[in-house]
Amino acid sequence: MSSDIWNPWHGCRKYSEGCDHCYMYYLDSERGKSGGEIYKVKTNFNLPLKKDRQGNYKIKSGESLRVELNPKS
Repeated sequence: MSSDIWNPWHGCRKYSEGCDHCYMYYLDSERGKSGGEIYKVKTNFNLPLKKDRQGNYKIKSGESLRVELNPKS
């Protein structure tokens, strides 16, 4: 059984000391973006519903899908 990661949101709010060294904030700062801005991603927002050229779902029945959710403010 394979596994995919699906995160339909980008951005986060820092909640603890562990967030001080978050890779997402670092990568966003390298790109000149703010990690604190939370927004819906433009690509793969509908990943669980996407199909390949043959009409088969890209995420097959029985596969695991790890979902990262946007924390509420």
